[in-house]
Amino acid sequence: MRPTSLRLAAATAAVALAAIAAAPAAAQGSASTAAPPEGWSRHDRWQLSLHDGSYLWELRLVGVRGDTLVARQADTLVLVPLARVDELRLVQASVKRTGENNRATANALAGADDEVYALVRYAPGERRKVVEQALAAHPPESP
Repeated sequence: MRPTSLRLAAATAAVALAAIAAAPAAAQGSASTAAPPEGWSRHDRWQLSLHDGSYLWELRLVGVRGDTLVARQADTLVLVPLARVDELRLVQASVKRTGENNRATANALAGADDEVYALVRYAPGERRKVVEQALAAHPPESP
């Protein structure tokens, strides 16, 4: 491509981007992570990071029995010894709306709004107390 063609292509791209950026704010909507749209799941979604580096996803916490965390994953009851759990994370629902800036999108994807309980910092006996506090703040739903 010749230098003139490159300049023309760059100018065309710049005009197209400017037109997109100039869209009316009313048409863009507002950015929000407050509530997912109708029809989306409303229950708390939890994620566990285990000591061996694996993860358990899409959990609904049920409670604690002794030193074991009890959770539901789809239609399965999952029992996880608290000594194996490094992190307990409440995954917040987030919604990308048209016109939302890139920082908000990156933060939502990175889990910036998630509530994280870093159990790895606590002795095994203290982990139960931390999980009980999480359950008190976010009581399990009835099945």
